[in-house]
Amino acid sequence: EQAFAIDLLMDPDVKVVSLVGRAGSGKTLCAIAAGLQQTIGLRENHYDRMIVSRPVQPLGKDIGFLPGSEEEKISVYKRPYQSIVQELFKRDDAWEILEKKGVVDFCSTSFLRGTTIDNTIIFVDEIQNLAYNEIHNVVTRIGKDSALVLAGDFNQMDLDTEESGVRDFFEIAKKIQGFKIIAFQERDIVRNDFIKEYIIAKNAYEKEKKERK
Repeated sequence: EQAFAIDLLMDPDVKVVSLVGRAGSGKTLCAIAAGLQQTIGLRENHYDRMIVSRPVQPLGKDIGFLPGSEEEKISVYKRPYQSIVQELFKRDDAWEILEKKGVVDFCSTSFLRGTTIDNTIIFVDEIQNLAYNEIHNVVTRIGKDSALVLAGDFNQMDLDTEESGVRDFFEIAKKIQGFKIIAFQERDIVRNDFIKEYIIAKNAYEKEKKERK
């Protein structure tokens, strides 16, 4: 599934891709690796830059509860993506170098509102924690020669089911020809064998518990 995802993400004719599925299946790594390959890794790059975005706080709250400046607050949510870029380039300052060159940028999904983003691959993570109107605002930011990659896990939803807009969004997206979805399963978990075994056991337990009721 990871190899299939990379192929789809690298296809210049596919402009909107969604990666959904279990924790540890490589959704974020695939998205960032493919995004960087299309900004700095190709002889003829498809995009000028990559924006990484995600909701900064479950339940639609702002980031005021965290200490420090706005940049310091945002940095907490940026760290997982910095770590992936560090791993890809095998150097600790990789993200900072690319950020200074304007190749990568990070922002919360709330800061995407009201903007038109051209010549950019936009990666939005944790979409299960976006309300319906927030997903709409994100999707409609795509400008000229841009692409959108969405990632999320229904099983890590911090919102109540009725508050999240992700399921409604997918029902709408199914009617769009240029929209592709890749669903990762338990067998696709690559982060750690324990995680794979835990997720499988958890699903079996929850199924048995539901059947007992």
